[in-house]
Amino acid sequence: MYFLAACLIVVVLSAAISYRRSRTLLRNPQGRLAAFLPAFCAAAFALGLIGFDRVQGTQEFGPSTTTDLLMLVVSFFGGWFLGIIVGLPNGKLP
Repeated sequence: MYFLAACLIVVVLSAAISYRRSRTLLRNPQGRLAAFLPAFCAAAFALGLIGFDRVQGTQEFGPSTTTDLLMLVVSFFGGWFLGIIVGLPNGKLP
């Protein structure tokens, strides 16, 4: 229960932060890349966690620590995506 609340908090905070950043960064070409940089970092971190989980193998039944971290990364990515979409000028992709 607490973990799902933590994931919801991560989604809301990352959406709020990416919304504020997208309003200022999407106005110029260099800012567009800077607005998408957190997504690239989250994707690289998620791929690293998936690789680590594959190397580690299955040890017990139930969620592992890497699965929980992966869920937090996905929550961050989802919030970031929502913030970018809401912050786009005129609702159009750059």
